[in-house]
Amino acid sequence: MDGLMQFVSKVKGWLAQITEAGYVLLSFIVLLYILLGAESGSFVISVMANLLLLIEAVTPQVLVAVAIVVALIYLVRRKA
Repeated sequence: MDGLMQFVSKVKGWLAQITEAGYVLLSFIVLLYILLGAESGSFVISVMANLLLLIEAVTPQVLVAVAIVVALIYLVRRKA
């Protein structure tokens, strides 16, 4: 059982590193778009267009739901 838990822990670590690398890449693309504007290339412009669509899709109701979930997670972890 300990071997399985160690494997799951390693996989979680890998996924966390991949996610972090994705955030860094996205931040780099946004910075590139800010610096170069419309001349930054089709890939950068398409990523920015998708990011703007995602931001437009986030409604106030979604923000409230996320805040509630974060608060519940905080409360559960605090009691444990």
